[in-house]
Amino acid sequence: MRQIYLDELGDISTLPLSVGVAKLVIEPEETAAEQARELIQRSQQESVPEASRQAIVDLVETIMVYKFTSMTWEEIKAMLGLGDILSESRAYQEAVQEGLQKGLQEGRQEGRQEGRQEEKREIIENLLKARFGDVDETLSQVVESLLELPSAEFTPLLIQLSREELIDRFAQKSE
Repeated sequence: MRQIYLDELGDISTLPLSVGVAKLVIEPEETAAEQARELIQRSQQESVPEASRQAIVDLVETIMVYKFTSMTWEEIKAMLGLGDILSESRAYQEAVQEGLQKGLQEGRQEGRQEGRQEEKREIIENLLKARFGDVDETLSQVVESLLELPSAEFTPLLIQLSREELIDRFAQKSE
């Protein structure tokens, strides 16, 4: 068995594509972008099956993402001269999918919080309506202040305090 070191393989342009991609891992940042562009271009020019070409682009892209961690996808795309190729790559699609999933999750969480807040508002307003009739502008200020409290705190206050006591205690907080 013979050991082969990547730094002893020579110029990427003279290596088979798969070996060139492996050597890209140790390529210095100063020359990595140029070498990556060359590998992508060779994968498009040589008679490489579409699946293999896409795998090469995916690998090159992934190597570049790890090598240039402070760059965005768009910057890497521009650096490599990739148009639609990047958006076709599996790594890019996975990153987009991950971003979408994260955005959906955050959106759901935000929606749940807004829903709970609206439900809380409705409970407070219903209790005020049941006790004092209409919720006028002054009581609306009370509602806004009470929304900041947990329901275990605001419920007894709404039941026990008079309209004037609620206004004195909570309407000034909003002003």
